[in-house]
Amino acid sequence: TAEPIAVPQRASKHPRGTHACSAKSTARRQQRDTKNATTMRRVAALIVGALAGTASAFQPARTSAPRAAPLQSIKINTRSGESVDSVIMRLRREVNKSGHLRTLRHKRFHEDAREKKKRKVAEARRKMKFMRQRKRRSQQQGP
Repeated sequence: TAEPIAVPQRASKHPRGTHACSAKSTARRQQRDTKNATTMRRVAALIVGALAGTASAFQPARTSAPRAAPLQSIKINTRSGESVDSVIMRLRREVNKSGHLRTLRHKRFHEDAREKKKRKVAEARRKMKFMRQRKRRSQQQGP
């Protein structure tokens, strides 16, 4: 790329940038810059695509993850003489276990792939934590 050469300007009656010729040259310069930027974007996209294509050749084939089961309805049977507070607490516990509220909260707004991946990892971590706790409790209680 050649560096621009400084050309002495002749004295003009017009303030800088108001003359018709300078407006035309500015428009041409902007058009050229836009074309260059578009070309660079295309080249960059082409390079990224080529790299992505070659990188996937060296990765093992992905297995599709099982689809999440559709949300089931929650049912709570009240026991005779049970207080309303304990029924509500049991209902809240079941709702939390089923993940209805979490799903509703996450579907309230659109999430992009990165956020979805983070959420899925956190959910898996949380699920494993609860499974370990349940296993530890069952071992402590004994057969």
